[in-house]
Amino acid sequence: MIKLLRLFFVLLLFSCKGESGRKEKTDSISANNQNAAIVSSANKKPVDCYDYITELVRSSNFPFAEWKVNKEKVNLIIDEENSEIISCKLVFDTQGTGTIGWIEYHKKDGKLYNTSAELESPVELKYNKKWQNLFDACLSENKKSNPDKVTQTNSENLKEFYDRCTQLILPNSYDYDAIIEEKGFLPIDKKYYQIFPVEHQDNYKMAKLPTNDHIKPVILITYNEAGQSTWYLFTLNDQYVPVSNIILYTSEELDNGTSRATTYKISKDYKITISQESGDKVINKKAYTISKDGKFVS
Repeated sequence: MIKLLRLFFVLLLFSCKGESGRKEKTDSISANNQNAAIVSSANKKPVDCYDYITELVRSSNFPFAEWKVNKEKVNLIIDEENSEIISCKLVFDTQGTGTIGWIEYHKKDGKLYNTSAELESPVELKYNKKWQNLFDACLSENKKSNPDKVTQTNSENLKEFYDRCTQLILPNSYDYDAIIEEKGFLPIDKKYYQIFPVEHQDNYKMAKLPTNDHIKPVILITYNEAGQSTWYLFTLNDQYVPVSNIILYTSEELDNGTSRATTYKISKDYKITISQESGDKVINKKAYTISKDGKFVS
């Protein structure tokens, strides 16, 4: 009888340890899956991390109610980006229709500002910090999962393409015929799209501008699902990697039957003026120069 009791006790103890071991393994898999979600997002393309910025803005106290729109249907189009800030236009859909304002996100301190044209000065916004943490973690994992060798390979490919591109002359400015004809722009193979941090775009084309010291400015044309083109000004460093970008030209039709367009002027010494116009009225204007490290400075 005593032997049977001892045997029962041993079996019971073994069973408890087995259950404990299985629970720890399950918890470990769950944690790994959470990390894998970030890694998976980062492995697709660097811009996938920017889905978190969209959610960050949606969670903020931006005045969505004034526009009577569901904030879950609001998307972002990047106007300008460098190592310090991301400046975006808020739109109803990925095709860029229905602009409701602009925001600026500061990467280092995580501050978000409403920079809409009708405001006298930027207004700092509050948001759910979990989206900042996910964005930072995604960028960090992206760096780990995309070693320098891969970046260098892409850069070498872009160098070959850059060397084949037509060089446009300066000064260069918005011209309706140039926008339609796109003379001098060379189509880019899709395998190079991931080099440029733009979303929901296709049919990339590029032309280069005269170098500015060691910085290589290029104009990139892309198209959205509706066939509307967007012109970007990118700067490339010595490794032919994009450093910073701003939107030179885009256009959209407004609900009242008018249109709104972003136009530009680039001088010979790279003084850049970006104007947002509706009809004959200029509603916003910014001036930029290019810093020694390739960033656009306003």
